Amino acid sequence: MIALNRPFVPPVEEFNDFVKSANEIAWLSNFGPLETRLTEELKAYLGVEHLLLVNNGSTALQIAYRTFNIKHALTTPFSFIATASTLDWLNIDFSFADINPFDFNIHPDNVLQGITDNPNVDSVVATHIYGNPCDVRALETLCQEHNKTLIFDAAHAFSIEFDGESILNFGDASILSFHATKIFNSIEGGAIVFRNKRDYDIAREMTCFGMDKTAVINRTGINAKMNEYQAAAGLVCLQHFEEILQHRRQLFATYQALLSDIASFPHWHPNASTSGAYMPLILANEQQLLAVGEAFDAHGIGYRRYFHPELSSYYPDKKTYPSSLDVVKDIAPRVMCIPLHAYLTLEEVEEVCSVIRDVVS
Repeated sequence: MIALNRPFVPPVEEFNDFVKSANEIAWLSNFGPLETRLTEELKAYLGVEHLLLVNNGSTALQIAYRTFNIKHALTTPFSFIATASTLDWLNIDFSFADINPFDFNIHPDNVLQGITDNPNVDSVVATHIYGNPCDVRALETLCQEHNKTLIFDAAHAFSIEFDGESILNFGDASILSFHATKIFNSIEGGAIVFRNKRDYDIAREMTCFGMDKTAVINRTGINAKMNEYQAAAGLVCLQHFEEILQHRRQLFATYQALLSDIASFPHWHPNASTSGAYMPLILANEQQLLAVGEAFDAHGIGYRRYFHPELSSYYPDKKTYPSSLDVVKDIAPRVMCIPLHAYLTLEEVEEVCSVIRDVVS
C-alpha cells in the first residue's frame, strides 16, 4: 500500500517534553506559553509580522471574512470545498471567477469582469492552488483600484516565497491550515496573517469571544483559539520542517522528471519557490484519468481528484464569470493528486510512476 498522504507524526519524546511543560503550570489554552512561542517562531520562519494562530483552517477563513465584514466575495471554482463553504456557512454571498488554464489559479481578467458586472462584490478570495502563487500583483492592483478586500486562501502555500518574500505578505490577509494532512501540521490548527495590525487586533478579539486582553467584550466573537497541545505538535513539526521540506521537494522533482514526457503539470510560477505540498498530475482526458485510478486501486496506491467536481457544481445558483466556466470544466475532470508525503520513498515514487506509464503508454 502506498498512501496518498501520511501526516508527519511528532516523535513522542519531543512532543511529551512540550506537553509536560504545559501540564506543570496547568495552562492548556487561552494564549498560553506554547501558543505564544509557536507564534513567534512561525513569524520568524515565515518572514511575517501579524500572525494569529487559530484552531483550524476553516475558522481562519471565517475569522478573516468577519474581520473585513465581507458581504459578497468573488472566489475560485477550483479549490477545496472549505474556500466556498465557509462563506456559505456565514451567509456571505459569493460568485465564481474562472481559472487560468496554465496554473489553475483564479484569472485576474475574470475577476475584473465580476467586479465590473456586480457592484455588490466587495472582496476577492483567491486560493494559491497546490501552493502555486496566484498572480498576486495583478490581483492586488485590481483590488486597490476598485477598493476591494483581497484575502488569499494559502492553505496549500506554507513556506512558499514569491520574489524572495513570503507569499503570505500579499493581500489584506492570508490564511493557513495546519491540518494533519498539510505539509506543516499541528494536528488541527491554522493561522491568519494580516497586512495591518488593526485588522490583527480585531481578529484576535474575535477568536476569544470578542474579548480584549483585559477581558472587556468589544465585539461579537467565538472561541477559535489554538490550545497548548496543538501548539506543542506544531513546535515539534517546525523543528523537523526543513528536513520535511527538502525531502518533499526532492520527491516533487523526481515525479516531474519521470512523468513529464507522458503527462503534464500546472505551470509553476517562475518567481516562486516549491514545497512539494501536493503532486497534481494532468491527464489527457477523464477516461485516461479513470484508467489510471483503476490501476492505482489494483496496486494499492492512493490518489484523490483534487479538485473535482468544480465548486460551482455545488452552488449552481451562483453567478459565474464568464458564465460558461470553460477552463475549470475542462481541467477539473483531468487532474488527480498522486502520493506525496514526508515518509514516501524514492522507490515508491518510481513504483507509482511505473503504474502510470503502463496505463498512459
